[in-house]
Amino acid sequence: MQYFTFGRNNHATGMTHPALTKNKFLLFWRRQISAIINAGADSGNTPKNKRTRVINISSLIAASLVFFFGGGLTIFSGSLAILYPAVPETLMFTGAIWLNYKRKYFYSALLWHMTFCTATLIFGIMLSTVIDATHMAGYLIGAPLLIFKQKETKLLAACVTCSILALVGIELNNNLHFFQPLDVSTTLYPVFRVATWLTVILLNVVVILFYLQQNNLLIGKLKQANAKLNKVNKKLAKASAYKTVYVNETTHELRAPLNALYAISQLLDDDSITGEDLQKMHKSMGYSISHALEIINNVLELAKIESGKTVPLKIERMVIRNWLEDITRVFTYQAAYKKVNIELRFEDDLPSEINFPRVQVTQVLNNLLSNAIKFTTDGSLIQVSAGCKGDTWFLSVKDNGIGMNKVTLEKIFVPFFTSGSNNPTGTGLGMHIAKKITERLGGSLVAESEWGKGSRFTASFRLNMEESPALSPADDPSSLIHPAKVLIIDDDFMGTHYYSKILGKMGCVVSVAYTGEFGLRAAELHRPDIVIMDMSLPDKNGKELLQEFKRHPDLSNIPIVFFTGSQLAEDQETAMRLGAEEYLLKPVQVDAINRILSKYAPEQ
Repeated sequence: MQYFTFGRNNHATGMTHPALTKNKFLLFWRRQISAIINAGADSGNTPKNKRTRVINISSLIAASLVFFFGGGLTIFSGSLAILYPAVPETLMFTGAIWLNYKRKYFYSALLWHMTFCTATLIFGIMLSTVIDATHMAGYLIGAPLLIFKQKETKLLAACVTCSILALVGIELNNNLHFFQPLDVSTTLYPVFRVATWLTVILLNVVVILFYLQQNNLLIGKLKQANAKLNKVNKKLAKASAYKTVYVNETTHELRAPLNALYAISQLLDDDSITGEDLQKMHKSMGYSISHALEIINNVLELAKIESGKTVPLKIERMVIRNWLEDITRVFTYQAAYKKVNIELRFEDDLPSEINFPRVQVTQVLNNLLSNAIKFTTDGSLIQVSAGCKGDTWFLSVKDNGIGMNKVTLEKIFVPFFTSGSNNPTGTGLGMHIAKKITERLGGSLVAESEWGKGSRFTASFRLNMEESPALSPADDPSSLIHPAKVLIIDDDFMGTHYYSKILGKMGCVVSVAYTGEFGLRAAELHRPDIVIMDMSLPDKNGKELLQEFKRHPDLSNIPIVFFTGSQLAEDQETAMRLGAEEYLLKPVQVDAINRILSKYAPEQ
């Protein structure tokens, strides 16, 4: 029996497998060639890396061809004249690789191209009877234009000039015969021509591959840029859609209080309406106006919520029955157009007063009532119920419309979803807004529906919300009188008239100017304690006028307060930076005016 132990016997006898020796040899030269090709490559600069490698590869190819073909042709021809330029050119190509290794990229590129030009000129003259050196014209001129960047003007100019001079030199010598070509045997003509073609082809292949890589790199970057642009476009389209929907939703929500105001204005022409009915209508008008302002502010607040900017909630203690009656009274005028009645139902366990954020819960109920009126059948009944379940209280709105199928019910809270032909004017955001606000308050909004039997929406909220701190009567600015001199600069004639009336009731002496120029003159004449101005005036904007006040030696210390309709954040930021004390959006509430007077009016 024979035993064979592989490996150990070989080492013992000092034998090496031929295939292993060959592999080590190939691996060694592969590493050496890789080191030469990557000499000076910068890992942080991909375009420069590729250019460096192209110069190294083409220099290695050219040096090898010049050295070996030069040596071989010298042997075949028996003339040392070919070897004399071949050796220094080989060293020059090697020098280009060495300069890359030393990070001298500009000088490496210059030496690389000048060596090619020199080699073309010398061999083009020496071997003019055998080869046509103008075959190198495309490479000499095209390579710099493809490899170097357009902004490298000095390098490009030097390389192109060198290329042209080399080709012109060859052509002049061919015609004027400054130098005589070598006398080469005709039997060697095929060898020289093959060597020339091989050199030209290899060098052009290297440059073309570099160009294709660069082209692919640019295409990749272009695709990435297009992808980013598409993402930006989608975001912009989504933002535009949100903007449109917010505008539509605001106008949609405003219809309820505006319809109420319109109906009341029509009824006021009836002389038979007096006494208690007139008082109720006056109260409804006030509530409708306040309601319209709350809708606008709430839509803006929701936009902030969508962008991740939360707004503090104001928890108020409300008499729930009175609050519900006020809201349904506003929608009664809207429901009357469809001959729809709104019925209020209060569960026995419902407390008389509940703490909750009035503005936000009102927004939820408004959406539910608007939706119910829109979808209920003419002449039907809408039921609004309020009650308690454990530690929560709820609002339920039931209509007698056509109801929803399963698919619509599943998507009813999805933003921008509408029920098609059943809701031609809807924005598809009302229910989404209601659910968003409800969830933000720690509650829930549930939809129940059956096709042909109407729908019920139930919003639930926590009972134990802590009431926000309120002003004590002693600190309430509305109870104070402010005998201050106030200058209003605004071209809104109706607005300034009513603000003047309000300020007058508070004990102020009011002056009015309708342009910035007259406002400045009035301030110089009356020296007001407070100036209220608009951002947009007929002759100049409020920021310019503010700067004029701050530069004026006698007016610079007067507090400037903006009452304006401009909601642009940059306007507010600029106004405050330029020295404005306050920036309030119209219409300004009476308590805000009182607060301003309490803060900036001189003490008596």
